Amino acid sequence: MKQNSNYAIDFIGVGARKAGTTWIADCLWGHPEICISQPKEINYFNEILTTLLNTRNRNFNKSMKWYMQHYAHCREGRKKGEFCVNYLKDPKAAYRIKDLFPDVKIIICLRDPVDRAYSDYNMFHHYVSREKTATFEAAIAKNPNYLKSSLYFDDVKKFIQLFGREKVHCILMDDIKVDPKSVIFNLYGFLGVAQDFSPYAIKGASNESKYVKFKYFGRFVFHVKRIMVRLKLNSLLELMKITGMDQKLMQIGSKEYKFGKVNLSTRSAQIGYFLKDIEKLESLMDRDLSVWKK
Repeated sequence: MKQNSNYAIDFIGVGARKAGTTWIADCLWGHPEICISQPKEINYFNEILTTLLNTRNRNFNKSMKWYMQHYAHCREGRKKGEFCVNYLKDPKAAYRIKDLFPDVKIIICLRDPVDRAYSDYNMFHHYVSREKTATFEAAIAKNPNYLKSSLYFDDVKKFIQLFGREKVHCILMDDIKVDPKSVIFNLYGFLGVAQDFSPYAIKGASNESKYVKFKYFGRFVFHVKRIMVRLKLNSLLELMKITGMDQKLMQIGSKEYKFGKVNLSTRSAQIGYFLKDIEKLESLMDRDLSVWKK
């Protein structure tokens, strides 16, 4: 399927999972020149819903009209885009994005590979399903995709080769923790919007250390937003994002959960698995990643 001239988007965040994409998307949502799809993860370009569980994506063969309906709330002239953490590892997503939107800008968020895998485990263990293996060590032994999802080099290289280095912007969670304002300032510059803007979300952090207190609360909030989009309550939806009402609402149904850090002996045991990939990524990105090797 080739790009329809009637449809265009400006950027796509492709992952990685548990690497700060929710925080990044919230910071973009707050900018008056940017509009994020509703929901932010459309899961359109990926054939596999999640490589961690290897489940097939029901949205893969839907039409371009169906895809663009997720931007119906966006005002004319806004930079439009989505964030889907399943695109980075999917074998077909990058090529399908290139086929449909050859000039789109790509945002990739990366994180220390062991920490990312551990956060992934905690999300699936405490949030997605409570019937998972009891420990991180048991989980990675049972499902190697926890670790494989943290091998970044081949995927980052593929996107750079397809779209060009100038169209691919990589963000490290290390930088978000140290200087979030600079991260967002540089991202605004990459997207070509005004940089003298400070979104409400910049005061917070990514949502990795929360779990849902009420089983169906997140689903309820999701459907409320969808209804607002259908009713064309764009201004109210924007106000929720800009003022932080959206985040405050989610805080009602979620609670901070401190997972702690991965066991040092477990971390040391996995460094060797990632070492070559990290070194190749250092060369590709021209970035010192020695902190990931410790």
